[in-house]
Amino acid sequence: MKYTLLFLFLSLSLFTLKAQTYLNSTARWTQINTWTGSNNAFNNCKAVYYVAGDSVVNDTSYLKLNVQTICYFTHMVYDSEGNGTLVTDTTNLTNGFSLLLREENKRFIVRGEFDEYWLYNFNVNDFAPIYTATASPSCEDESVSLLTHDTVCIGAIERKRWMISTPIFPSAYYFIEGVGPSSGFAAPICRNDCPECEYGLTYFELNGDTLYHGSCSITGIENASDQSDFTFQYGMNSLSFQAKQLQWIELYSAAGLRTHILQADAGKVEINTNELASGIYIYRAWVDGKMKSGKVMVSQ
Repeated sequence: MKYTLLFLFLSLSLFTLKAQTYLNSTARWTQINTWTGSNNAFNNCKAVYYVAGDSVVNDTSYLKLNVQTICYFTHMVYDSEGNGTLVTDTTNLTNGFSLLLREENKRFIVRGEFDEYWLYNFNVNDFAPIYTATASPSCEDESVSLLTHDTVCIGAIERKRWMISTPIFPSAYYFIEGVGPSSGFAAPICRNDCPECEYGLTYFELNGDTLYHGSCSITGIENASDQSDFTFQYGMNSLSFQAKQLQWIELYSAAGLRTHILQADAGKVEINTNELASGIYIYRAWVDGKMKSGKVMVSQ
């Protein structure tokens, strides 16, 4: 009897671990968005979405998300003689309720004023159209889609991370399971509504762990295409990529920010690593019209 109870307890514990949900009261998104205008005008905002309790509506439980924002507006001010000076003002400082959020069947669902709507769907496959993953991508190009995925860590938790095909005005470069786009929570995938804007998720926190940190089973990015012709290698202060039909290379930081986009010269691209901070980077190599991708580590 004692061993039977122990077996049932262990089985229940394993089931609970496998059935872990994406969200709890520790979830926290920190992100930025900027706007650049004419005549040196620049707006820079930082936002933190965090859980501030829960709420019940029509017998359905939700996490209550608050958002804390602070914005700085830099612009040119001219005196009576026409001399210009750049001035930075704090234009927006808020901390209060944002929305009610719950998850169901690998979806994030928001409670609106009268009914619910889904925000993110994480039950998607490679090469799925972007509008099946997020309800409001803000992309005019209907061909934008998820690409292949790799696995990233939040402590010991594994999460899928899909790369996103590049639209005309990109905002997010990844779609991360249980987190959302690398542009930030409730931020657009594309910048078609505001080409002068930039968005970025600084970090995501859950259970005291942060995205891209921890120990979990990491698998490489899956590529359907043959990579036998494509090579990259480390030099003393460089990364070099080479293939007969190599067209260009894109390099992204772990946070999804593009650091380089370089056209190949005679099938080769070389990047000076002195320009990069230490960390993991994702590359996209376009070879004969097909994309190959993977990870590289830069250590200074």
